[in-house]
Amino acid sequence: MVLGSILVAFSLIVMGWAKEIVGHFVDEGEFKKTCTVFLAVLSIYAVDFAINAGKIYNIKAQVHTDLG
Repeated sequence: MVLGSILVAFSLIVMGWAKEIVGHFVDEGEFKKTCTVFLAVLSIYAVDFAINAGKIYNIKAQVHTDLG
């Protein structure tokens, strides 16, 4: 749970700072824009994965508790 929360926080920070992060590695131009969008989309996928993994963990814990 805690790891998922850390992943969500990190991914949201990366998404917000994607332009600056890519700017450290890529020069100006169309390639920089493409890399920025790619990094932001990867961050969205990471947030989605972390949230869904947390939901699965909660469901698994509920089922385990219900079974005794």
